[in-house]
Amino acid sequence: MNINIIIDIQDQQIKECIESHLQQAFIQFKQTTYQHIQKPIIIFKEIKEEKDFIYFKNKQCPQHTCIFIIDKSDYAFLALGQYPLSFIRKQHLTEDLQRVIELILDVYANIEQILTFKMGYSYIQIKSSQIIYIESYGHYLIIHTKSGEYKVRDQLNHVINLLNRNQFIQIHKSYIVNKLMIKETKSNEIVLLHDCVLPIGRKYKKDGK
Repeated sequence: MNINIIIDIQDQQIKECIESHLQQAFIQFKQTTYQHIQKPIIIFKEIKEEKDFIYFKNKQCPQHTCIFIIDKSDYAFLALGQYPLSFIRKQHLTEDLQRVIELILDVYANIEQILTFKMGYSYIQIKSSQIIYIESYGHYLIIHTKSGEYKVRDQLNHVINLLNRNQFIQIHKSYIVNKLMIKETKSNEIVLLHDCVLPIGRKYKKDGK
């Protein structure tokens, strides 16, 4: 796996730790700069104070490509507003870095996606593998996941373009489902795991088979 990497970190020990973990995971990487961003790209950005978020925002980096290194728990919530891929806590550097490396491998193998939604005055991140189905509800979406339901402000036609079409399918003007969660497909409806039944719209019948 070849990935372009930006390591925007002053602490040399953390830099070396990141490079070592990438190499141990057999990830081949080429270090680059903000001026030469080219996908696939992963950015490791150290956050020491709130103004660092403004600095990063001005770089206009692609969404879900940055991993913030933070030492204050409050910064985790601020980080979500920047649509990161993930974050690493300095106090749990090795543990979090291992988790992040696994996530990078899954994302670039098209096994996993990270979606960031605005929910009220905050943000929430959801892994695509956790989604059972997404339901349109007026100007909102209800995202049904393995751990619960989340009501976010977004549109179905926007989200379907973000999702991996090999994993997700729209079966109705109001529903997108995770193919891995389908238990049975009938002529006019789909049965999901836990026996949740959703209708198949006439327009989407061909795709639903």
